[in-house]
Amino acid sequence: MKYIGNFMVIAIVVFLSLNMKVLEAKAEEPVFKVDASSYTETIPRGNGSLDIDINKKEIIRTEYSLTSFESTLDKVDLQVTLDKNLFHFAEEPTIEVETLAYPQTTKIEYTTDGINYQPTKPALKDLVGFRVSCNGVDPDLAGKTLMVKWGIMPNEDFSDTQLNKDITPYDASYSQSTFKLPDGPVYLVRGEDSETIFDHPALHMNFFKEASPVKVNYENTNGTEIAKNDLISGRVGDNYQTSKKNIPDWDFIRVTGAEQGVLSSETQEVTYVYQQVKGAPVTVNYQDVNGKILAKPTVLNGAINSTYKTSSAKIANWHVKEIRNKETGIFKSTAQQVTYIYEKNKAAPVTVNYVDNNGNILAPPVKKNGLVGDSYKVEAAQIAGWHVKNIVGSESGEYTTNPQTVSYIYEENNTDKKKDNDQGMDKKDPLQEKLPNTGESSTDGLFGILLGLMIITTEVLYLFKYNPK
Repeated sequence: MKYIGNFMVIAIVVFLSLNMKVLEAKAEEPVFKVDASSYTETIPRGNGSLDIDINKKEIIRTEYSLTSFESTLDKVDLQVTLDKNLFHFAEEPTIEVETLAYPQTTKIEYTTDGINYQPTKPALKDLVGFRVSCNGVDPDLAGKTLMVKWGIMPNEDFSDTQLNKDITPYDASYSQSTFKLPDGPVYLVRGEDSETIFDHPALHMNFFKEASPVKVNYENTNGTEIAKNDLISGRVGDNYQTSKKNIPDWDFIRVTGAEQGVLSSETQEVTYVYQQVKGAPVTVNYQDVNGKILAKPTVLNGAINSTYKTSSAKIANWHVKEIRNKETGIFKSTAQQVTYIYEKNKAAPVTVNYVDNNGNILAPPVKKNGLVGDSYKVEAAQIAGWHVKNIVGSESGEYTTNPQTVSYIYEENNTDKKKDNDQGMDKKDPLQEKLPNTGESSTDGLFGILLGLMIITTEVLYLFKYNPK
């Protein structure tokens, strides 16, 4: 326990001066009661410890009683003075008289300087002490009591080094010949001549100041709170101990600040830092409607419960037709897949023309349609009296994004014969003059030809026979 700095002992000095005509009276030990916002505590007689928390504005109430024995009490003098450096009055002093003396002879006086007393009650904040006196005669005072009550409170402007110290509440003075001491330890007791009679261990009052709480944070690596923080409260000088939490889907990685230490008036923080547990991967596929892979799959990784976002791949001549599973979501403990289904883009048409050499259309053009990359094949049309003379363009190939044209060039059938006939009408045929006249025979010419062939054959046979190899 700590002393409140270099305390001046509470100068609650009680001077009891009682002149008894016959036998004696007995002074009861003071009883201390501490009232906080929610409890009342009575400290027992003798050695003990009374904790006063100045942050809770606890009031220390003292009840001091005098009981007479088989006698008539002639005079009572009780004086209490505070040390304003340590305490202030929280409640006005009161007296309760039970036939101890005539009420009109019992009075209370007040002081604001500890020296001069007057019956006029000052403001509570200015009060530093009081005195109770009784002058009167009572024929039978046996067992009668005079009770004096007052309440004080510790000042709140203590520094930290002045807290948790032991304090002896006050000294009491009385005449040995007048009173019997109560059983057990008592407060420091002196006679009227200030001679010490008893000096037993006394009741201690320990004053505490509420410490600034230690704030315990639970954060991720970005400093974002992931679990509710804790506050550790207590009194200045108390020990504290913190610990990390088990937070689902998070791994502890480090701590900043002192995990254990001593509470003080200074703010302290302890921060436990976590990182999220790694989630299972998200695989992104790019396929056609038949499941054929069009591009290499993408694999996304991240901490569990963190967000993922996928996107389609740009594949030439293909476009996305549908998406299977969510494009965005959070990483989980189990693997996930997102699949983009593609189909080919529509191609520009292939136009097939059927024309003559002069570009005249011989048959309606044909348009062939398909998807980019698909194959196409065209063929000539059968046009009566015409045949294909030339082909401009590719009869087979692949559809593209650009229009394509294939042209079949035709010419009429029998074109050469007609040309010869047309020329015969303009020129004479030299052979025409050698044709036989009407009635002439042409057998002579035929015979001559056959004869010539026979002669040539005979010569060839002769050469093979007489000129062997």
